[in-house]
Amino acid sequence: NWVLVFDHGASITEITPYAKVAELLRDAQFTVDIFRSGVASDNEILLAVACDTKRLMTAAEAQRYPAELAGPRCQRAPFTLHDRHRFLPFSSLARSEITLAM
Repeated sequence: NWVLVFDHGASITEITPYAKVAELLRDAQFTVDIFRSGVASDNEILLAVACDTKRLMTAAEAQRYPAELAGPRCQRAPFTLHDRHRFLPFSSLARSEITLAM
């Protein structure tokens, strides 16, 4: 869903900030991948953060996220797991908004 960029050389008492952030995100049940930047591989570390669909839907329901209903009118309604078949799949923007609000 999103990527965090960290300075590769930063460290605080042998613990790198990106490793600590990755650990916290994993504890919160996010999927986190750590890799070097393809552009500035000596200077940057990237953390790719994602959320699985089930957790995303549960969060959308808890937030009463106004999701788009399937149909010709493009109406929106608070998302519910029970009626998930009535909604269009979440767009990239919606996935980011829901994830960031967690």
